[in-house]
Amino acid sequence: MSDVLILNGRLVDPASGVDVERDVLVRHGKVAAIEMPGGLKEAKAKETIDATGMIVAPGLVDVHVHLREPGQTYKESIATGTAAAAAVPDARAGAGVRVLLLPLKAANWCPRGRGLSFRFRSR
Repeated sequence: MSDVLILNGRLVDPASGVDVERDVLVRHGKVAAIEMPGGLKEAKAKETIDATGMIVAPGLVDVHVHLREPGQTYKESIATGTAAAAAVPDARAGAGVRVLLLPLKAANWCPRGRGLSFRFRSR
């Protein structure tokens, strides 16, 4: 994993109560340094991201993902949806993005005896 220097981002970590503007250096997928803006001017990295006006967070969880499989892959599939989550800039810096899959609101997508069987009832 290449080194990434994130400059001028709004560093947010609700778990530790942090919400400040900082520069962040990520080496080998781990945070190596956090400094005031301009504090990492001498740092060398393979990639530099200007995060002015953006939030820098330790990781994100998208808790409302419909990957549309099976049956509606023309909208999105497991492959395209997870590839999109992995392509988020945070994932390149090593933090990662997680998705929580919500099943489709449909009945009997998988025939019984052939893998999982989901049955949903309208109320």
